[in-house]
Amino acid sequence: SNLEAMPPRSIHLVTTAALPWYTGTAINPLLRAAYLYQTMVEREQEYLAEVNGGGQSVSAVSHVHKASNVSVTLVVPWLELENDQEQLYHQVFESAIEQEAYIRAWLTEQANLPEWVAQGISILFYPARYHYDLKII
Repeated sequence: SNLEAMPPRSIHLVTTAALPWYTGTAINPLLRAAYLYQTMVEREQEYLAEVNGGGQSVSAVSHVHKASNVSVTLVVPWLELENDQEQLYHQVFESAIEQEAYIRAWLTEQANLPEWVAQGISILFYPARYHYDLKII
């Protein structure tokens, strides 16, 4: 796939795990979504600067990302039952919004990504349950 192709596309990454379940199935898609978003926004800004005669530098990306046409969505499970959350996460989120804040904070605090990247990706939850015998969501 050519990420430099204009116009920007919408990208959805779907996975069967979410933080704070620290598995590759949770972390890898999250980082991929964040890096895709960052790369696509930076390339879009470079393209616009080139088209506009060098008007805007990539260093200004953090100030213009909200005006970007880039859309990257991470689709993750929302464990509806508190017992499922406790079993996997060793904590309970009152809402998907609370878990989303946890995920975004992890991107900036642990993965050291810029705040505009953590806030720029969309996170969409789908209802899910944990299967204890198979140990899968």
